[in-house]
Amino acid sequence: MKYLPKSVLISKIALGGVALTVLCSFAASAQASERDFTFVYQSHVLEPGRAELEPWTTVGGGRQRYYRRIEQRFELELGVLRNLQTAVYWNWDSESTNVGGQRQTSSGVSSVSNTWKLKLSDPVANAIGSALYVEGYYGTTFNALEAKIIVDKSVGPWTFAGNLIGERAWNKEVSGPAVRELELAAVMGASYRLTPHLRAGLEVVQVNELVEQELETSRLSAGPVVSYAAERWWSAFTLQPQLAAFGGTASAGSRLDLAHGERLTARLVLGMPL
Repeated sequence: MKYLPKSVLISKIALGGVALTVLCSFAASAQASERDFTFVYQSHVLEPGRAELEPWTTVGGGRQRYYRRIEQRFELELGVLRNLQTAVYWNWDSESTNVGGQRQTSSGVSSVSNTWKLKLSDPVANAIGSALYVEGYYGTTFNALEAKIIVDKSVGPWTFAGNLIGERAWNKEVSGPAVRELELAAVMGASYRLTPHLRAGLEVVQVNELVEQELETSRLSAGPVVSYAAERWWSAFTLQPQLAAFGGTASAGSRLDLAHGERLTARLVLGMPL
């Protein structure tokens, strides 16, 4: 992957894209399939023929040395058949680190991806909602296949959801063979409807990453989530501090893994129907 050196300019372009999509959302007329969470997926899908645009922004920071990560995803969702939807993503990454006393930033398009989601049961009409999800990533240095099992339930003003996630990735540098990585994760969330438009809750993320079959990191994060659904757009925001690291992966003198994970991660997802 060739990274663009002018990271400041790229960041402005990415933020401009987010602002443009927010403005476009006020012109939309269809109802959105709003989300209560940003890390946890729910079982609902778009109706056939419906489309939705979702820009994502994830920012992480706080490691052993200076570190900042920005991930930008632009997603286009499309309802294909009853209980089946697909989506395409454009994924852009930026990383800033301190090397030899100087800050270095690398930015660029990391991959494009395609997802398919099949709804099996409904969280209101059935005893429990459920769905199967698969996503494939393709990039010049990064390729991955991810699968999710999704369950959720709506009870009065409460929404509960959980996902089991497995991802096999292949990272390839400029020279040398691809490095095989395996990520196994469990994420859970609960939210409460405060008003017809506003919800608040909690998301919990537990991630285990293995590189060439060796455990590299196992860490737990949890934090508040707030979502708002208007007539023609919706948004959800999560703040996730890292709470603990397990299996001997904590950094020296800390209960956290600040070599492979950030101290704090924030994610904002916007959605608007087309």
